[in-house]
Amino acid sequence: MTYNCDPASNLYPFGIYSYAITVNISSGGFLNKFFYCLWWGVRNLSSMGQYLVPSMCLTEITFSSLVGALGVILYVFVIGNMQRYIQYDYTRQEKWRIKRTDLEQWMHHRQLPRELRQSVLCYHKCKWVATLGIDEQDVLIGFPTYLRRLTKRYLYLNLVRQVPLLDQLDDQTLGVISEWLKPVFYTQGMYLLYEGAGSVRFCS
Repeated sequence: MTYNCDPASNLYPFGIYSYAITVNISSGGFLNKFFYCLWWGVRNLSSMGQYLVPSMCLTEITFSSLVGALGVILYVFVIGNMQRYIQYDYTRQEKWRIKRTDLEQWMHHRQLPRELRQSVLCYHKCKWVATLGIDEQDVLIGFPTYLRRLTKRYLYLNLVRQVPLLDQLDDQTLGVISEWLKPVFYTQGMYLLYEGAGSVRFCS
């Protein structure tokens, strides 16, 4: 009986079920069966069904064909997303390189001292990392007035509410204040204001 149930005996065309019979998966526990089936699915999807050898049964042939087609679709989807991400990352890196080169050339032309150059480059790098190289003001300027107001209220209204001097104002007034806010990026060690110095800005 054991010999007759062995797929190697060629007594019966087990097809795609032959491997499960060989490892005797029916005798394992639930977790063993679950993870084995998971591995089997990943293995055949990643190989686009190359390990499946169906018998002449129409159901097995159809199932194997679907597994192969689904594997190809997943492969194309993953490769397409990876290519798009790599291209986007390369574009950002190239944009960063060009801006840094322009900045270094400008500082060299203006003959800035070494310490000041290092500070400028550090600020530029930190701002690039924090904003992903996207100037928020440039994006908002391209919006219609109504859409720009709504966007600024969404971005800055909760921030304005946290200011102790403004927390008692109504939402309409806070919304108007939010529309006039402009984000400014500071790095560690930079001074926002100097004591006794005049200012035309309200910093929060």
